[in-house]
Amino acid sequence: MTRLRAFLASERNTRPAVSSQARTTAALNCFFRPLIEEERLLRDSALPLRTPKKPEVLPDVLTMRELERLLGQTSRTDVWERHFAGKPERDRLLL
Repeated sequence: MTRLRAFLASERNTRPAVSSQARTTAALNCFFRPLIEEERLLRDSALPLRTPKKPEVLPDVLTMRELERLLGQTSRTDVWERHFAGKPERDRLLL
């Protein structure tokens, strides 16, 4: 158990990304699981290891100015030729 923790601590230095640490912990769990199921080991040394969680980040959003500019593009006639009158409204609703 202490060797696994030491290994994970050294991995944290070489691969600081939380996703890499989580993959390493998951790989250790997957390695020990069949050994326990086949009764080659008495206890799962990787069971107490905690998987690090990635911090949740809110997605980037458009500003009001950017949104107005985007929606304004649907009424441009110089970009493409429109054959039906309702297409700018439809495109605006889709966006």
